[in-house]
Amino acid sequence: MSEHAPDDKRGKYGSFLEFGTLAGFSGAAILCTVLTLIVGTDGMMAGWWRLPSR
Repeated sequence: MSEHAPDDKRGKYGSFLEFGTLAGFSGAAILCTVLTLIVGTDGMMAGWWRLPSR
């Protein structure tokens, strides 16, 4: 991203990669924690949260 950014904004544009990675990991951790609190460990291990396949 920073290779194609304007010279005066390379730091700002380059930081989006790190911010996106951190946001994704944090969001996934929060989602898993909330799901575990709602259904418990047994519900998570049973696989109820998976999308049904046809």
